[in-house]
Amino acid sequence: YPDPPNMHSDQTACVETRGGAWDAYCGSGNVIMHFVPLLPPSPLPPAVPPPPPSLLPSVPPASPPAPTSPPLTRPTSPPGSCFVYIQSCEKPIGYQLGVWVRDTYPDPPNMHSDQSACVETRKSAWDAYCGSGNVIMHFVPLLPPISPPGSCFVYIKSCQQAIGGQYQLGMWLRDTY
Repeated sequence: YPDPPNMHSDQTACVETRGGAWDAYCGSGNVIMHFVPLLPPSPLPPAVPPPPPSLLPSVPPASPPAPTSPPLTRPTSPPGSCFVYIQSCEKPIGYQLGVWVRDTYPDPPNMHSDQSACVETRKSAWDAYCGSGNVIMHFVPLLPPISPPGSCFVYIKSCQQAIGGQYQLGMWLRDTY
């Protein structure tokens, strides 16, 4: 699959044309493309200051929200992580109950790079082990690269064909084919 000559300067050439070639090679849905433009986007216009308090309508203070379980605050880092929140488990687990913990078990091997492997496959394994269904999974995705400008990046989740050279599964790489 020859690369479009302008894939590092044109978003459509990167995401659609080159992404289509990767989809044809690896299987549809197995590849994510990301384009970093040559020039950064123009800055946002300055924010409009809020009106003075005297012009705001009088609103009674809202009542605090009812507590929920598990905590609403989910982990946000490190990128490429699978977290587990276990409320109860019938067997020893090696993790503290009732807190978010980064799941470090090596199966499935792509659970830190593929959301489905984390929140579906890994959750099924925890539910089967704990026998409770009180397991919640959370995925923190890998962040796409932001430089160098004028780049077309590829993230290969899985591939039906052999990939070689610089290309590897589960990581962002500048597409230089």
